[in-house]
Amino acid sequence: MRVTNRKLQKIFHVAIVLAVFLIGLNVGLFFPKVSNYLRQNPPQIIITEPKRDFGCVYPGVTLKHDFTIINGGKRSLYIKRIRTNCTCTQARIDNNVVPPKRKTKLRIATVASKYKTTINDFVALHSNDPITPIKMVYITGQVTPNIEASPSVVNFGIVEPWELPLTQKIVIYREPYGKATHDDLKIVEDSGRLFTNLTKLDEKRWELKVTLPKNHPFGFIIGKIWIENNSSENFKIEIPIMGKIISSVVIIPDEIFYGVIDPKKEIFQKIRIGGGKEIVTDVHVISKSPFLDGMLDVKIKKIAGDFQLFTTLNSHKLKQTKDLIEGCIYIKVKTKEGKEYTIGIPVLGIINSTVVNH
Repeated sequence: MRVTNRKLQKIFHVAIVLAVFLIGLNVGLFFPKVSNYLRQNPPQIIITEPKRDFGCVYPGVTLKHDFTIINGGKRSLYIKRIRTNCTCTQARIDNNVVPPKRKTKLRIATVASKYKTTINDFVALHSNDPITPIKMVYITGQVTPNIEASPSVVNFGIVEPWELPLTQKIVIYREPYGKATHDDLKIVEDSGRLFTNLTKLDEKRWELKVTLPKNHPFGFIIGKIWIENNSSENFKIEIPIMGKIISSVVIIPDEIFYGVIDPKKEIFQKIRIGGGKEIVTDVHVISKSPFLDGMLDVKIKKIAGDFQLFTTLNSHKLKQTKDLIEGCIYIKVKTKEGKEYTIGIPVLGIINSTVVNH
């Protein structure tokens, strides 16, 4: 029998189709087994203690902890990526490939910020675990200053002029750590009208003396003292100063309170000076808190025998983003008896942050 070329081509095509079918059949029978094996024996990332709470720590301290990473599966675990939520937290792993039933260490280091009171960070591990492709570990804690004042406020109360000079004492407690020394504790700023002195009592205690001088202005005492660690942690605490020195000159009201301030508007307030036992003959402004310069206009007029102090707050010239305005106007008052008084009048207000932001 004679076989033509056309018949040979048909036989060849049939053979190829049959071969492809048989190969496909074998592959189909083989790969489900492989797929089942992979599904039943995947890598498994296990972290026995995924959270570390450091408790109360001091600002500036470097905190370290090692998490144990275990591969509980039957295939190698690959750590593809490590991600932190904060640049202050560093994370590295000893081995990116963890064989079955083996373990490695995830090493974490973070710095307790002096600007935050809490630590609430995480590290995310991206791996080839099909069940948990992203595994999280957490680090938490509370940041507490290593400097405390007791009492936390210097309050002179009501002071008669004859009581001046007057001194108040408070104790500063400091817990040293790291490379800081006790000599690093210092006064970095005060109101400028007080005498302050910081003396070391022992390894953990300092005594702060605050003195009202004899020539301190009458009226409200408003000030602050800042004490700082001049070291690597560089933490600072603020101690408010308050009280009132009584004057025989009547000032009504004895403070300027603007309430809630709309930065887009000018705000007016007036104060009456005089009307008491002593007759006031002259009043003039001698100074203002630096913060109020250029923002608060002050004029004094004599009306019906008394002096009146008119203030205009140009709130559109606000120099700060804080919610609270606080400062002082200092005036010199002369009386008919020839006496002179320097009196401080506090200026207070609350900025409407909603208006500022819009």
